[in-house]
Amino acid sequence: MDPVVKTVPGDLPLKRIRRHIIGRGQRFFIATAPGLENLCIDELNGLPGPQNEAIVGTGGIEFDGRLTDGYAANLHLRTANRILMRMAAFKATGFRQLERKLADLPWELYLNPGASIKVHVSSRHSRLYHTEAVSECLHESIRKRIPLNPAATTSGQVPCGLFVRAADDRFTLSIDSSGDPLYKRGIKTHPGAAPVRETLAAAVLKWSGYDPGKPLVDPMCGTGTFSLEAALIAKKIPAGWFRDFAFMQWPGYHPNPWGYLKKRAHGGMVQVQRPLIFASDSSPAAVERLTGCVNRAGLSDAVAVSCRDFFDFSPKDVTDQTGLIVLNPPYGHRIGSRRQSRSLFAAVCEKLKTTYPGWSFALMAPEETFIDQRSLEGRRIPLHHGGIRLKLLIGKVASQAGS
Repeated sequence: MDPVVKTVPGDLPLKRIRRHIIGRGQRFFIATAPGLENLCIDELNGLPGPQNEAIVGTGGIEFDGRLTDGYAANLHLRTANRILMRMAAFKATGFRQLERKLADLPWELYLNPGASIKVHVSSRHSRLYHTEAVSECLHESIRKRIPLNPAATTSGQVPCGLFVRAADDRFTLSIDSSGDPLYKRGIKTHPGAAPVRETLAAAVLKWSGYDPGKPLVDPMCGTGTFSLEAALIAKKIPAGWFRDFAFMQWPGYHPNPWGYLKKRAHGGMVQVQRPLIFASDSSPAAVERLTGCVNRAGLSDAVAVSCRDFFDFSPKDVTDQTGLIVLNPPYGHRIGSRRQSRSLFAAVCEKLKTTYPGWSFALMAPEETFIDQRSLEGRRIPLHHGGIRLKLLIGKVASQAGS
């Protein structure tokens, strides 16, 4: 380990940062929602640059890469929740041993003087099970090397996230490169009663085989997550295009490599000739909010928003092609009752059969709903959404006889 270097603002050990952070390969961990790991590793393998030895595990993916590969993963991955960069791994069975290990870490290479930090500790089958004590030990170790800002919440400064995982007396330390969870695309600011997260919406679109060259109908759009996510895909806009990331506050961050990544991504974006994404809702307020969001993000060439009731709407009103319809009806958990949810689900299935023959569909509903309803057949995929166990039903509506 390098000797301790006392640093002050403007006097960071630039050579050491280049040698240990920028120039050296790093180990990254991509946290995903349960069941999205394989989709995410497919995305990762499609990125430019080396993603060496990517391994799918429970809760996410680990891969080796340069610092800029971590930047690219934050920018492009649609199904990732958060991307951590590994800092150290060691064994500690007591606090004195933990203190010694932490004292060896060159914190000044990862944190700027005056940074604020937020420590997340988990412990399983370890003798150091007191998570608050572990967190304080980490704080004290950092304070001995660089000054910290304890008033992050009052100053509005976004704290740097440090993750400590202890399992069987083995400690893994990571620094958060994302900041806000990655489902926060930086586009949608309007609230909703039960919105689908953008990462889950991206997964649903992937599983259902969404083709940007064909129509997509989002007839219970609510906050418009499916339509906005589909628009980003159709226009080839990276998931993180509209937001900033925590790595921009690291000592090793330099705007030039990040600017190059964004310039290359910008060169791949496309303009859409006419909207093929049709979002609608029976709530005028929801439609107004989504329309404003679409316009502000420059997505109006891809998305057309209208105020319509699902049961009064026909896809023939907007397109003469078949495509994909995505639906996330109320479940009776946050909106309506469970009895209403089952009744609505049955009505939705009947509407699909009569109005959308030949269309592909993606329909989300609680597991128990599928026990009673079998009017639509297709592949069933388990989902986790806000603590609710759901099933995604994907398939194709049978064409009507004689049509």
